Amino acid sequence: MAEFEFEEALAKELCDVIREHVAAATKPLRAGIEELELRIVQAEKQAAEFRYRGVWRDGECYRKNNFCTHDGSVWICLRDTEGKPGQSLEWQLAVRKGRDGKDGKAAA
Repeated sequence: MAEFEFEEALAKELCDVIREHVAAATKPLRAGIEELELRIVQAEKQAAEFRYRGVWRDGECYRKNNFCTHDGSVWICLRDTEGKPGQSLEWQLAVRKGRDGKDGKAAA
């Protein structure tokens, strides 16, 4: 009976040592995973706003990462704004308007 109690106590002690070792060894990994999960949430929020809003309309509120067309160019919104692309610092030109073709004919 004493031998069984000794083995049981030894097994419990070994389990405690292993549990502590695994917890210490995985602590940096858990911290890294938590940081990555937070970054995923932030990226998903940004991605939700990354969308084409069509042709710019006066009076509309545009959110960061929205993009629109104005005067034939494509603009990306850097900060929430109702300002006009090309006339406020909240917008950045993404694609400049191309030149019109000669005589209205398509390029070859």
